[in-house]
Amino acid sequence: MNSEAQESAGGSDLESDFNWDEYLEENGVLAVPHHAFKHVDRSLQTGLAPGMMLEVSVRSEPDQPYWVATIITACGQLLLLRYEGYHDDRRADFWSDIMTSDLHPLGWGRQQGRPMRPPNGEGVTYTFVLLKTGWALCSNKCIGIHSFSYIVEVGSLLTP
Repeated sequence: MNSEAQESAGGSDLESDFNWDEYLEENGVLAVPHHAFKHVDRSLQTGLAPGMMLEVSVRSEPDQPYWVATIITACGQLLLLRYEGYHDDRRADFWSDIMTSDLHPLGWGRQQGRPMRPPNGEGVTYTFVLLKTGWALCSNKCIGIHSFSYIVEVGSLLTP
């Protein structure tokens, strides 16, 4: 049976059963170690981690106020965020790209005079969020959000 017939008959055995470890062992070769791809490792180091909180523009509101969001998952430059006040409700989770999104450390909106309002009128106040996080007791250094830039070293290859 050729590969086209296999695919039409329910999928390719190669696709469902392929195992890299077995392939490497059978061919007597080794996988390239992860540390050989320093450019990938560095591109994934943003300093942002699950549980951290930041302020983000609420694009669903016409005047685009800002609100506090918690990082649920960090995947390179992509963050899965959940607005404060939604607790364990995943329906309002959204992905945000740190390179193109309007993300800021806690307290930024107030310092800039921006409106701070939860999406869809969730019943949480900004003051409550700041007190809950202990932000009023910390300087900006203890928040954990300093820069979203990539690490570039001498000899690194930069591509446009």
